[in-house]
Amino acid sequence: MIVSQLKNHPMPADYDHIFFGDNQEGNIAQAEDKFKECIEFILENPNRYASHMGDAIDAFWVDDKRYDTDTTVRPPIKQANKVIEMLAPLAKANRLITMLLGNHELALKSKIGNITEEYICPELRKISGTDWPIYGTYSNKLVFYDDRGKIQHKAYITHGRKMISSVSPDPHRKLANMQYRLKLLLEKMAGDCIVMVRGHSHIVLVTPPIPTLYLVDESGRLKQRYTHSGMMGSSGSSYIPPDHRWYGCSGSFLKSQVLGVDTYSEIAEYSPTELGYLIGEIRDNNFQQLLEKKI
Repeated sequence: MIVSQLKNHPMPADYDHIFFGDNQEGNIAQAEDKFKECIEFILENPNRYASHMGDAIDAFWVDDKRYDTDTTVRPPIKQANKVIEMLAPLAKANRLITMLLGNHELALKSKIGNITEEYICPELRKISGTDWPIYGTYSNKLVFYDDRGKIQHKAYITHGRKMISSVSPDPHRKLANMQYRLKLLLEKMAGDCIVMVRGHSHIVLVTPPIPTLYLVDESGRLKQRYTHSGMMGSSGSSYIPPDHRWYGCSGSFLKSQVLGVDTYSEIAEYSPTELGYLIGEIRDNNFQQLLEKKI
């Protein structure tokens, strides 16, 4: 993990932070049109920034059990070049904050090195012409500052490795189980981050903080109050209690099934994947909410 102190890149008071990734360029099941739509969405507003959550390329070598000549449409180096081409507009506009290493790229490391760190991100940084960190390792803690040098908020992002699922037949309970699992996977990774996001699981999911009623006494009277996101623990502490944070899983741009093709996901009997991404809203220098965007 690294900690990216973004002091050299003060953020506006109001902006959106898009968490997207898992597009797996080079796989025939990639929803390239939806991936491009996401990039266009980021670019259409000057106050939208983005973090790529990893698995930018399929990265299957011929010795990988998932390699299939029917589904792999180009070799890894050409996949990397295609990703650079697609993300170039974000880099050129200085909207790509960071890009994580995914487990797919990690599988190539012992064969050709870290293609994300050594090739994709340096090329994107050249295009940006700035010192944005861009390469974020497998996990990155982002510290955002306002134009006065004051910390706005901190975000913990990781590609992820473990899966999120539930066998409950009831849709309400299934959602609750998955939201709880997401929270458990992330809550101990950083104690001072108001938003914590992972990729990998190919689902669009948010676990929000739930306002909880409590009572206080003021001037001899009892009054009700509600907890809210970002509430601190002990006075002066930067610790944010787990129940007061936002947790997210950033979806994907890889379809599980394609007509006329036997995809790895279909053969493995994986459930249909959710295409989409997450939108973090920062307003008046404060992190307000994390929204699902299913497409």
